[in-house]
Amino acid sequence: MSKEQRWKYVRLDRDGDVAIVTLNRPDRLNALSADVMDGLEAHLGAVATDPAVRAVLLRAEGRSFCAGGDIKSGNLRRDERGRLVQAEKAARLRAQTNSVLHLHTMPKPTVSAMRGAAVGAGAAIGLAADFRLGSTSLKISMAYSKIGLSSDFGGSYFLTLWAGAAVARRLMLDAAPVTSEEALQLGLINQIMSDDGLDYEALTLAKKLAAGPTAAYAHMKHSLNLAASGAPLESVLDAEAQAVVELSESPDHQEAVKAFMERRLPAFKGR
Repeated sequence: MSKEQRWKYVRLDRDGDVAIVTLNRPDRLNALSADVMDGLEAHLGAVATDPAVRAVLLRAEGRSFCAGGDIKSGNLRRDERGRLVQAEKAARLRAQTNSVLHLHTMPKPTVSAMRGAAVGAGAAIGLAADFRLGSTSLKISMAYSKIGLSSDFGGSYFLTLWAGAAVARRLMLDAAPVTSEEALQLGLINQIMSDDGLDYEALTLAKKLAAGPTAAYAHMKHSLNLAASGAPLESVLDAEAQAVVELSESPDHQEAVKAFMERRLPAFKGR
């Protein structure tokens, strides 16, 4: 099977400056087979470095965002060659999980739109985005323990980042589903939409971000990620100072100053 055929389960589209990455395996609730994970990592890696892309939207076809790992595919047990030693399996999985690294750290804003079930690794992937929108039907479940596994795809990281250590432990160890209302209260998602309006609202937000000062957004994300990683205040202050100096000479800043003087909205170019 060619890469193009395999990646039919993860679609990449463009709407102006916005790249739209879509999980496209609705008949299996977008469960993460090896093919889905490989396609997701490849597409997110590509848009992360594409200068023509200024914002990224991650969404899914069907009634659920992602049901987590595809147990029936046997991806966690073996690959097409048969049994793998643990080191090989860990290395392969680690490479596939670069998708959340791309989504969370790329130097441009990212949005995820989640409806229905977001389970285990599927939930972790959705939680990796800068802006996380959920529909009224969304139920997040870190259900790893129900199949005797621990977290992957940064599930432990993103739960702790958005909801705090105590809540992260409860959600991970208890594995009870979280409704959209509770997810909003905990900070796992930023906003609740109707099921029918989710895709439109998510794309509208992505377009708004793409029209903004994306060069400045890149520096903001870097500083925020430094702070979240536990870097000392001095390191964050150093990064912020360097960013402000660089951005003060940027075309976007010059445009913003000019627009302010002319009493109009700035037209940012992401430079």
